[in-house]
Amino acid sequence: MAALKVTSINLNHGSNKKSHYTNYYRSKELILRRGQSILISLTCNRPMQSNERITFTAATGPKPSEQANTKLVFTLDGSSNGSWSATSQSRNGTILNILITSSSRATIGHYKLTAQIASNGGNFAITVGNFILLFNPWHSG
Repeated sequence: MAALKVTSINLNHGSNKKSHYTNYYRSKELILRRGQSILISLTCNRPMQSNERITFTAATGPKPSEQANTKLVFTLDGSSNGSWSATSQSRNGTILNILITSSSRATIGHYKLTAQIASNGGNFAITVGNFILLFNPWHSG
């Protein structure tokens, strides 16, 4: 069986901006509020198998580090760093709809979201996308 690979990524800009109350900002970048979930859709070359894993990394700043909470590592439907998480919302054949939730205390800034896919004994890295994370007055934390 071929290794699992992502063939396209949809960050659902319109619906995510609207749910984060950032749809009126004049920016082509995805602008989000900390502590809220975003929906991303990954289209793969084939359906994901139960023995395959996706690990996400969200990083901000010039020297991201886990100690400074500027580099967060969390797995799909599994372990998290205690503050960020990724959960399968649905799987429709080759499309994975994933909810990613940031911490309500996450560092504000420009983030790069990447994914490491463990499939058939190999690891494959992809850049999922970039976004700006803002303060969230509607979420305590």
